[in-house]
Amino acid sequence: MSVRIVCEDGKQQHEIAIEDSPVVIGRGDDATVRIDDRWLSRRHCEFESLDGTIVIRDLGSKHGTFVNDEPIDQLHLNPGDVISIGLNKFRIEGIPAESDTVSVYSTS
Repeated sequence: MSVRIVCEDGKQQHEIAIEDSPVVIGRGDDATVRIDDRWLSRRHCEFESLDGTIVIRDLGSKHGTFVNDEPIDQLHLNPGDVISIGLNKFRIEGIPAESDTVSVYSTS
């Protein structure tokens, strides 16, 4: 399953296709989506397409990954979920069952 994630952090917009591998969010040079935020770990969290759903997974970040204000290690995402990492908040706009697109928009 191919998934497209769109992230807007107010300064940058990222559009990344997930094919066979997860999309890593972080401030490090090796992150798929790099966000300049001192509260993010170099490899903070990742999004992965898994059995027709989107899973978010914390990668051992120092300050944690939160979905709907709850700390998570791993969670299947639903439309309307709010992801908080560092100083950034993202809202899941949709996880289509038949389509291959998911959008994540900044709420901050």
